[in-house]
Amino acid sequence: MALAQMAEENLNTSLVEPRFERIGGIEYAMSSPGYKHQSILLAIGAELREKLAKHGCMPIVAPFDVYPLYDLGDERTFVQPDIFTVCNRSKLKENRYNGAPKCIIEILSSNRSYDMNHPNYGGFYV
Repeated sequence: MALAQMAEENLNTSLVEPRFERIGGIEYAMSSPGYKHQSILLAIGAELREKLAKHGCMPIVAPFDVYPLYDLGDERTFVQPDIFTVCNRSKLKENRYNGAPKCIIEILSSNRSYDMNHPNYGGFYV
């Protein structure tokens, strides 16, 4: 195979998995956050890490799958909140959290398209 052809095929193949959430059987695409969003995320996460450690808890930042309805038998619904807290480590697996966290924080950014009627705001996020 010619080097130019291999390079073109590599350009057409993304190494990054698309981010999405699945709620009520519907998949919602998620755009990448901007640097301001990530800066805020880092600041909040660092502060939470310091405060929560005293109580045996820790923050986890996105991307990380949370299955909030797992305890109700729903293993298909998952979300990727910006930050959530883990106090019950038995629910924390290598690449997912099985259950509803005590706290979820979603940072709203002007460069990301949010629909306030999105199921997250009615069911999982405050």
